[in-house]
Amino acid sequence: MARRRALSRYGRQRENVARLEAADAAAQRATALGRQRETEGAASLIDVLDVERQPLQTEQSLAQAEATLTDDYVSLQKALGLGWGASDGGAAGAAASEEHAER
Repeated sequence: MARRRALSRYGRQRENVARLEAADAAAQRATALGRQRETEGAASLIDVLDVERQPLQTEQSLAQAEATLTDDYVSLQKALGLGWGASDGGAAGAAASEEHAER
Protein backbone atom coordinates (compact mmCIF):
# COMPACT_ATOMS: atom_id res chain seq x y z
CA MET A 1 0.00 0.00 0.00
CA ALA A 2 2.85 2.41 0.81
CA ARG A 3 4.38 1.69 -2.59
CA ARG A 4 1.17 2.54 -4.38
CA ARG A 5 0.76 5.76 -2.39
CA ALA A 6 4.37 6.79 -3.06
CA LEU A 7 4.07 6.03 -6.76
CA SER A 8 0.80 7.93 -7.02
CA ARG A 9 2.20 10.94 -5.18
CA TYR A 10 5.31 10.95 -7.38
CA GLY A 11 3.22 10.71 -10.56
CA ARG A 12 0.94 13.57 -9.53
CA GLN A 13 3.93 15.73 -8.66
CA ARG A 14 5.56 15.03 -12.05
CA GLU A 15 2.35 16.23 -13.72
CA ASN A 16 2.34 19.31 -11.48
CA VAL A 17 5.94 20.14 -12.43
CA ALA A 18 5.10 19.75 -16.13
CA ARG A 19 2.12 22.13 -15.78
CA LEU A 20 4.26 24.67 -13.96
CA GLU A 21 6.98 24.44 -16.61
CA ALA A 22 4.37 25.21 -19.28
CA ALA A 23 3.01 28.10 -17.19
CA ASP A 24 6.54 29.45 -16.74
CA ALA A 25 7.17 29.36 -20.49
CA ALA A 26 3.88 31.17 -21.12
CA ALA A 27 4.74 33.79 -18.51
CA GLN A 28 8.12 34.36 -20.14
CA ARG A 29 6.43 34.88 -23.52
CA ALA A 30 3.93 37.28 -21.97
CA THR A 31 6.78 39.26 -20.43
CA ALA A 32 8.53 39.57 -23.79
CA LEU A 33 5.30 40.73 -25.41
CA GLY A 34 4.70 43.22 -22.59
CA ARG A 35 8.13 44.73 -23.06
CA GLN A 36 7.56 44.96 -26.80
CA ARG A 37 4.21 46.70 -26.24
CA GLU A 38 5.87 49.18 -23.89
CA THR A 39 8.64 49.89 -26.40
CA GLU A 40 6.02 50.61 -29.05
CA GLY A 41 4.01 52.80 -26.68
CA ALA A 42 1.03 50.47 -26.42
CA ALA A 43 1.53 49.70 -22.72
CA SER A 44 2.56 51.63 -19.66
CA LEU A 45 5.46 50.79 -17.40
CA ILE A 46 3.00 49.72 -14.70
CA ASP A 47 1.46 47.20 -17.12
CA VAL A 48 4.90 45.80 -17.95
CA LEU A 49 5.88 45.52 -14.29
CA ASP A 50 2.65 43.70 -13.59
CA VAL A 51 3.35 41.25 -16.41
CA GLU A 52 6.95 40.75 -15.24
CA ARG A 53 5.75 39.70 -11.80
CA GLN A 54 4.06 36.57 -13.13
CA PRO A 55 7.26 34.75 -14.23
CA LEU A 56 8.75 35.34 -10.79
CA GLN A 57 5.73 33.75 -9.15
CA THR A 58 5.72 30.77 -11.51
CA GLU A 59 9.48 30.27 -11.08
CA GLN A 60 9.03 30.19 -7.31
CA SER A 61 6.18 27.70 -7.58
CA LEU A 62 8.21 25.59 -9.99
CA ALA A 63 11.20 25.53 -7.64
CA GLN A 64 8.97 24.39 -4.77
CA ALA A 65 7.33 21.75 -6.95
CA GLU A 66 10.72 20.42 -8.07
CA ALA A 67 11.86 20.16 -4.45
CA THR A 68 8.69 18.26 -3.58
CA LEU A 69 9.22 16.03 -6.61
CA THR A 70 12.69 15.17 -5.33
CA ASP A 71 11.28 14.35 -1.88
CA ASP A 72 8.58 12.19 -3.48
CA TYR A 73 11.20 10.40 -5.58
CA VAL A 74 13.20 9.55 -2.48
CA SER A 75 10.02 8.36 -0.74
CA LEU A 76 9.21 6.17 -3.74
CA GLN A 77 12.70 4.67 -3.73
CA LYS A 78 12.39 3.96 0.00
CA ALA A 79 8.97 2.35 -0.50
CA LEU A 80 10.44 0.13 -3.21
CA GLY A 81 13.36 -0.78 -0.95
CA LEU A 82 15.93 0.72 -3.31
CA GLY A 83 17.98 2.77 -0.89
CA TRP A 84 17.97 5.83 1.30
CA GLY A 85 17.39 3.60 4.29
CA ALA A 86 18.45 4.49 7.82
CA SER A 87 21.87 2.92 7.33
CA ASP A 88 22.35 4.51 3.87
CA GLY A 89 21.31 8.08 4.55
CA GLY A 90 23.00 8.89 7.82
CA ALA A 91 22.41 12.41 9.08
CA ALA A 92 21.45 13.74 5.64
CA GLY A 93 18.72 11.11 5.27
CA ALA A 94 17.35 11.89 8.73
CA ALA A 95 17.26 15.62 7.96
CA ALA A 96 15.43 15.00 4.67
CA SER A 97 12.92 12.73 6.43
CA GLU A 98 12.26 15.34 9.11
CA GLU A 99 11.77 18.06 6.49
CA HIS A 100 9.36 15.87 4.49
CA ALA A 101 7.42 14.99 7.66
CA GLU A 102 6.90 18.69 8.42
CA ARG A 103 4.98 19.18 5.17
